[in-house]
Amino acid sequence: MQSLTRTYSGIRYIYDAPSAKYRLDFIDNIDGRAKTPTFSEKNYYFPIGQSRIAANPNLVENPGY
Repeated sequence: MQSLTRTYSGIRYIYDAPSAKYRLDFIDNIDGRAKTPTFSEKNYYFPIGQSRIAANPNLVENPGY
């Protein structure tokens, strides 16, 4: 199975006012957003649709639709 998300590393500059110096923090697994990206279960499937479910009562709609 192939992963559909990718992570990056980065640097954060933090200014320390009392010493008047910058500190560098190295950060792993970032993508520029506040939280880690997720790939919801819904995205693994397509919707079946009400017409197909009506035509075959054994079908159940895929998760998330």
